[in-house]
Amino acid sequence: MKTKLSDLIINKNIETVSIIGLAKNTGKTVTLNQLIEELYLKSFQIGVLSYGRDGEHVDLITGKKKPPVKVYPGNYFVTAERALKGTSLKFKKISETKIKSTMGQVNLYQSLSEGEVQLVGINRLSQLILVKNLLVNKTDFIIVDGALDRKSSALPKISGAMVLASGAVIGKNMEEVIEKTKYEVQKLQLPFLEDQNDILKLQRYCNNKKSVLWTKTGEIKSFKSPTSLFLMKDIKEYLAKSKAQAKYIFINGAFTGTIARMLIEYNLKNITVVIPDSTKLFINQMEYNYLTKNGVEIRVLYPINLVALTINPFNPEGKSFEKEDFLINIKKQFEIPVFNVKSEEY
Repeated sequence: MKTKLSDLIINKNIETVSIIGLAKNTGKTVTLNQLIEELYLKSFQIGVLSYGRDGEHVDLITGKKKPPVKVYPGNYFVTAERALKGTSLKFKKISETKIKSTMGQVNLYQSLSEGEVQLVGINRLSQLILVKNLLVNKTDFIIVDGALDRKSSALPKISGAMVLASGAVIGKNMEEVIEKTKYEVQKLQLPFLEDQNDILKLQRYCNNKKSVLWTKTGEIKSFKSPTSLFLMKDIKEYLAKSKAQAKYIFINGAFTGTIARMLIEYNLKNITVVIPDSTKLFINQMEYNYLTKNGVEIRVLYPINLVALTINPFNPEGKSFEKEDFLINIKKQFEIPVFNVKSEEY
């Protein structure tokens, strides 16, 4: 019997899983629905929530139809009051969250029937943590729908694992789609520091919201720079005055293309840049390759557990791929399992 997506989650004892799409129309909601159904049919208690918005019938940005989010009897879900207006789904309110949204109070509900639901109302990481804590003691598994460009819903403090959805829509041809997917997976699987003592020290600075320069002589200089841009300028000035050499630069914030270019401009080569986790990395493949060429390694304090990749061969905006050909070719590139959850062979 073939391994399914739910088998991975169950066998690895992952209590919370985030599903993230590389773009719209990569099959994120289809993956979400598939996992909900599989876990429900295996008699597990499930909680579902979205960091952003999902389940609306028409995309508010593109105006195109979207697949609805499906829930089953007994499933818990979190959404705003007005998102349930006019629904045929039977449900009961379990508790309030005290989170206010443009669509009203956000509450925890339990489904009493099979039906469709719109998930909306959570748009801050602190809110995501709050509602997750409401579900922990009520469910076997929590599934988090990660909004586009909000990969922070896959943070280790939120989620035990991440499933990434990719598809034909992200490139002009199959080769481009595979290359873009490979780079995104590479970023998500950034290695962490090998020295445990170094990790623990930097984690303390991370928790105190500080960025630091760690020199090769062992000195650790913390900075309260308001942005990563000012941080790099402060580090440059400090190194020029002290004549010290950098071992680590810990950036407690976004690592952007601008920062990448400043590292090279300031001749900060053959060093290790540390970021909290890979959701903070916002550089393109060319910038990443250029840093690597110049001896700059990027490491994380908290690695993300990417357990599977799902693919959508259909492209509503251009050329679609033959599903089996796409699956076979993309599977060759990854060590993690790759699924097309809508294929007959799944």
